Amino acid sequence: MNPILLKELRQGIRNRFVLGAYLLYILALLLATGMYLAKAYGDLNFDGMGRTLFQMVFALNGFVLCVFIPVQTLVRLSRERWVANPDLQFVAPLPASAFALGKLGSGAALAGLFTSAAAPFCFLSYFLGGVDIPGLAVSFLLLALIFILALSAFILLGIAPLPGKFGRAAIQLLATGLLVVGFALMVVHDSLVFEAGEVPLFFERDRLPRTLSLLFAGLSVWAVFFTGAIAGFRAPGSNRMRPFRVTVTALWALWPAWFWVWSRIDGVPGFLHMLHEWSVPAVLFASLLLVFASGERADFSPRQLEDAPRTIAGRLFAWLFGNGQMSGMAWSLLLMGAALLMGTAKFWWPGHGHGVLTYHTTPLTMAAYALTSTLAWRFFLKGKYSNASLWIFTMAAAFIISIILSALTAVEVLPDPCLGTLFVDNTLDTLFPHSVFWSMLLLIAFIPLVVQDFVRFKKRA
Repeated sequence: MNPILLKELRQGIRNRFVLGAYLLYILALLLATGMYLAKAYGDLNFDGMGRTLFQMVFALNGFVLCVFIPVQTLVRLSRERWVANPDLQFVAPLPASAFALGKLGSGAALAGLFTSAAAPFCFLSYFLGGVDIPGLAVSFLLLALIFILALSAFILLGIAPLPGKFGRAAIQLLATGLLVVGFALMVVHDSLVFEAGEVPLFFERDRLPRTLSLLFAGLSVWAVFFTGAIAGFRAPGSNRMRPFRVTVTALWALWPAWFWVWSRIDGVPGFLHMLHEWSVPAVLFASLLLVFASGERADFSPRQLEDAPRTIAGRLFAWLFGNGQMSGMAWSLLLMGAALLMGTAKFWWPGHGHGVLTYHTTPLTMAAYALTSTLAWRFFLKGKYSNASLWIFTMAAAFIISIILSALTAVEVLPDPCLGTLFVDNTLDTLFPHSVFWSMLLLIAFIPLVVQDFVRFKKRA
């Protein structure tokens, strides 16, 4: 059995905070159920009692699973990463996947404990009417998916090499706030779906491809978070980014394949249209990967050089999918180019109409900012400052400059839209050609640096 899982479960059982939260959770369920039933019987209003009661229990259980457990895991993991408080992950000879699976498994066990306490109240709502077994099953399936995603994201956030205690605390608080807002939106959406009676329809034949796409999307996001967490648990000098980049590259190939299968199953000839819609989040994600890659180490570790293959093809694969600033940015640019190529297929493919890309200006502008900041650091600041926080500077500079440019365009000092702002009317995308031109100019200066980096990646004689 996973020793990290055993350790986490043992500490969780002995943790008074977890025990207190569990007792408080049961008390909240009892009070909420008792007060609602008393009010319903007092008003003689029995319509939809089970549905309303289930929504209350589901909201409480969802808060614990999607907010409390991920945040609690984040706090514990952050404490274990402090230099003054070393933990097993620094001394135990275990693979990085064992740590990630142990953290994930302990959170899932804690979620099962809290969900088991809510199960009697869910069945009570079933007997009161207004909700059926398929509705219960689908609701908890979606809740489990969201919980796994939230927990994996916060494990990645807890293990990520964020700069300084203040920066780490600020980013973690921001992520917690976004998680709470996302949970509130989920509760509102769940209430609307239950009122419309659409929960069991997820698995009807005409909606099955969309349901499978939703599950595949959740699995894809989880794979990104999980492999990212594994990379964070590995030693900095190792080739820790390879599993993450191989996984993302595989997803880049699997999604178009799934769209092709969907178009054949559903009988709707919309394969190129689905590729176009998928390219929007794909290009945005690739631009974020480009920004994050700018903060990777600019040189190769002795372990990387020792493991470098001797053949050109092997070296290219190891360099492209391994650690490094230049290799990471080149890999991200290739993903972005592939997504843009597939997104524009419906415009240049024979027998289809012409048009322009929509909603791609913002990620291309962010990519241009990442290339600009990286080139500026390479040419002017490399020997003076580390690039570990370059991705934070890039994102902060992009948003601050965008706010200033948006304010100047609002008072008609600059034309609207203005090149360099992230906040554009993406329904028109009049800035798209300009963003492409800006990025292409930067690529001309970026390609020689990439070639030099690849030439340096070889086994020492």
